[in-house]
Amino acid sequence: MSECKPKGNLELAKKDLIRVIMFAFAPLPEELEKIDGMKFVVPFSNGRQIIMSFNNEGGSFKISAEFESSSSNIGCLIGKAVVRYDKDDDSEKPIGECLGMILDKLYSF
Repeated sequence: MSECKPKGNLELAKKDLIRVIMFAFAPLPEELEKIDGMKFVVPFSNGRQIIMSFNNEGGSFKISAEFESSSSNIGCLIGKAVVRYDKDDDSEKPIGECLGMILDKLYSF
């Protein structure tokens, strides 16, 4: 896969992404079953998009995110993150916190 450099205002893109994800993809843990296997493509203002998928893997819930640029090489993967939400874990990490971890990984390239 070819390497590509980010273009545009990443801070603006990050704000867009946080706004969209936190409103659209921050379900309560008991609602996770409803989105099992779903994949979402979320575009935002500088032309980039994030592809998110949610999968239940027998007791843990995997949230995957791929961050691509539509303004450069097609299919150029800028970042990828996977966060597991274990419903049997006593710490009960909120889904919003998991998405925050994804954002941290996506913007650390």
